[in-house]
Amino acid sequence: MSASSGSNKLFWGALLIVVGVLMMTKSFHLFDLVGFFIRNWPVMLILLGAYMIYEAKSKGAAAGDNQELAYQPIKSVSGGLLQSNVIGDVRLKLEQPEFNGGEAKTGVGSIIVDASQIRLAPGEQQLYLHCVVGDIQVDLAPNVPVQISTRVSLGDIKVLDRKADGFGQEINYKTPEYDAAPAKLNLICHVGMGDIRIF
Repeated sequence: MSASSGSNKLFWGALLIVVGVLMMTKSFHLFDLVGFFIRNWPVMLILLGAYMIYEAKSKGAAAGDNQELAYQPIKSVSGGLLQSNVIGDVRLKLEQPEFNGGEAKTGVGSIIVDASQIRLAPGEQQLYLHCVVGDIQVDLAPNVPVQISTRVSLGDIKVLDRKADGFGQEINYKTPEYDAAPAKLNLICHVGMGDIRIF
């Protein structure tokens, strides 16, 4: 993550906390918990902002020491991999003998996929990555036939040498040999608020 991306997360995280606190102060009731959560949904903004600040600081600290963060073991289902978190990062290394697709999702957090040594099963294999708030980063093998579809509601996208930033951005890309390839990867990435980096 670049320094500017980290400072953007710090800014947005701090802004969400301030907005959440200001919205919450007018209707604070301690004993009616259900009513409390209905009336005080800005608490979610505060928690989201705090998480974004924590994530930006922890990633900055991790970049300072050269230790490689551990990848999570891949949970396989009959249709391929399945990884899902409500809050927290998903880190996957795709090095199975024959990758046959799957999906990884997180509500708040980042999805980091090392596909630099991916070996695909025959046919078109789809990998769907989705996070509501956070970043998606994919490191692709250089000679894998790939079709990439990315969409961000608010944030930046970088797919190889193509870039887009702002609101409602999309980038679609397909390698020239994709249609005729016997084994190929269809990569779909969606982010609500955050960045997508595919290289």
